[in-house]
Amino acid sequence: MLRVIHPNRWFLWAITFSVAVGLLLILSIQKLAEEYEEQAINAYESIVWKTFASKTLGISVRYPPFWQIEIDPLDVHAVYFENSRDYNENISVSVREPRLEPVIRSALRISSEKSVTIDGQSGRWIVGRDASDPATGNVVLIRRGENLYIITGSAKTFERIIKGIKFINI
Repeated sequence: MLRVIHPNRWFLWAITFSVAVGLLLILSIQKLAEEYEEQAINAYESIVWKTFASKTLGISVRYPPFWQIEIDPLDVHAVYFENSRDYNENISVSVREPRLEPVIRSALRISSEKSVTIDGQSGRWIVGRDASDPATGNVVLIRRGENLYIITGSAKTFERIIKGIKFINI
């Protein structure tokens, strides 16, 4: 049995290699384009986000432009942010006395808890077990001075909004 070697085998290998490299290059370019587009969208959203600031609460909060703010005139120590496109998405920020932390914790069915840092302040991010109550699904407790900041809510952008909170010196 004699094997016949094709006279153009190196040429065929070179073509195959070039096609493979070309496909990898195209896939890499597409992936980079998608990443660039995502970064551009995030940068644009960050620029057009609105800012709410309250000296009474001692905070400023960046939130999406289509969200709305509600302030209860009977509770000057709380503010509510709601997604006007989906009212199931909302976040509340309130300031209370630190001695209320055990009471708040006892009212929650805690699934997990982890550390979180917001504007240099350490706190605890509590995830609730009660799926029927999205308001207690995410609870962030931060002690700052003589205040306990309680941030609760359910939103796709919850983490992004809480990371945009800045504390104002009163």
